[in-house]
Amino acid sequence: DTNNSTWHKTRLPMPEAIYALGAAKNAEYATTKYRYTYSSLTTPEQTVEYDFISNKTVILKETPVPHYDREQVEATASDGTAIPISVVYRKDKKKAEGQPQALHLYGYGSYEASIGAWFLILSRRIYVKVNAVAGVPFVDVMNTMSDATIPLTTGEWAEWGNPNELKYFDYMLQYSPYDNVKAQAYPNLFVTGGLFDPRVAKLRDLKTDNNQVLLKMDLDAGHFSASDRYHYNKEKAVELSFLLDQLKYHLKC
Repeated sequence: DTNNSTWHKTRLPMPEAIYALGAAKNAEYATTKYRYTYSSLTTPEQTVEYDFISNKTVILKETPVPHYDREQVEATASDGTAIPISVVYRKDKKKAEGQPQALHLYGYGSYEASIGAWFLILSRRIYVKVNAVAGVPFVDVMNTMSDATIPLTTGEWAEWGNPNELKYFDYMLQYSPYDNVKAQAYPNLFVTGGLFDPRVAKLRDLKTDNNQVLLKMDLDAGHFSASDRYHYNKEKAVELSFLLDQLKYHLKC
């Protein structure tokens, strides 16, 4: 407050229920305006300016994306945990509740990481009906976490557990993907990995169906894909091509 040099809080209203915020640069030191970035599942990043004096906001830069809407729902896990899900869809393509519809589902479940409601063109891990793209998945938890000579292992015991200790061993066996592969039907799978990624183990084929299991190994990449952005875009295009091809087959059936 310029009158008495005191601080007070102001909550800025946001146009959508699901969104992500970030601080933006303002080169003017002596200013009464604050700049921030705003983004959502259907809104590419905007640069917004808030004036403390007038209590008004102005959008300085934006790229509109029409015809899309968003909502937030909850799914209940087998243990009763409520899982928040942010959904974005084309307004003219949404079907009535209970009607089957193709879906891109992105998920990540480690390091207590949250998934912000950012505007994204492609996701690293996508599931459509009976098709799945597993992007450089960490599957052989038991063997990796047992070998203290592997980089990152000892530092990861706090996250995954240390199988060298009996109190963690049985628990880790329950969730380790590699150790839970069973002789059963699996969806069409497209699995990616990098030659220099220590997190990815060999592929085990115990499925009892005729669906595809494709493994694409990048000989020049690690866990976080190639550093060349054009090469990275090509990788995403291959994953999307797989999904679109499988979706086309599903729609024909």
